[in-house]
Amino acid sequence: MSSETQLTVTRFAEWLDRVVARGDWQAEADFIAPTLIIHSDAGTRRLTREQYMQSVLSARPADWRLKVHDLVAHGDRVGHVFTRTETHPRSGAASETHGIEVARFADGKFAEIWLAPRSAEVGPWPNLAHSRAEWSVATDPSTPEEVAIAAAMARYIEIRQTREAEGLRELFIDPMVVHGPGPTREERLDEFISRVATELDTMPGSMMQAPDCFVAGNKAVVRWNYWHPNPTLTNPSPLAGLTLYAFRSGKIVERWQAGLPPGTGWE
Repeated sequence: MSSETQLTVTRFAEWLDRVVARGDWQAEADFIAPTLIIHSDAGTRRLTREQYMQSVLSARPADWRLKVHDLVAHGDRVGHVFTRTETHPRSGAASETHGIEVARFADGKFAEIWLAPRSAEVGPWPNLAHSRAEWSVATDPSTPEEVAIAAAMARYIEIRQTREAEGLRELFIDPMVVHGPGPTREERLDEFISRVATELDTMPGSMMQAPDCFVAGNKAVVRWNYWHPNPTLTNPSPLAGLTLYAFRSGKIVERWQAGLPPGTGWE
C-alpha cells in the first residue's frame, strides 16, 4: 500500500468512526478541505468549509448514517458503494438511499466528491463486500493483477470510444452480472457486443469519455460521460455516472452502476 493510499484510507476510516458512527457532526470539520467541490444530481457546488459545515449542522438529522458496502482506494481517491439512512426531522419519514461515490482527498481531507444515486425502484445493492477486511486497497508497487486490470480497463474504454465491439470478448465473462441501471440481471456477451456495436445507430454522433478510472485489488471504478448532438425526451444527452467493476481470472465478471438523471453530466 502506498503512503498516499494509506493516508487516504486511514482518513476515510477515521471519518466513518469519528463522525458517521458517533453522529458527531461537529467533528466533520476536521475532515473537510478549505474548499469542497461536490458533483451530484443537484449539479456542481463549491463550498467553503464553513458553508459546508453550516449546511450539515442545520440539515443533517441526528440518525443520519452511512453504510459502506465496498470500497476501492488508489492514491488520493476512494470509490465506495453505500447505503444512507435517515429520518426526516419534520415529517418523521424514514428514508434509505443507495449510490456510488468517489471522493478525492487532499492533505487527508475531503476535497472533491462525485455522487451518483441508484434508482429507488430497484432497491438495495446485492453481492457486495460487507467488512473493511474485504475493501480493495491499491498496493505500491502495483501487483501484477492490478497492472493487468488497469490495462484491461484502458482497452475497455478504448473499445467504448471506437466501437470495436468484438474486442469485448477478451475482457468479459459470459454472462456478466449487472446491477444497474435497472434491476439485477445477467447480460449475455453477444447482447452487450451488439449494443456497443450499434450505439452510433441508436445515438448518432455519440461520444464516450472516462475522465477517471482507478484500480485496486480485483476491482476498478470508472467515472464516465456519454453525449450526442441531438438529444430528445426518449434519447437524452448527456448521460453520466459511476461504475464499479469486479474481475475474475482477468475478466470483468460483475458491475455495479449508478447514474445521474438523464440529461445531466459531470462538469
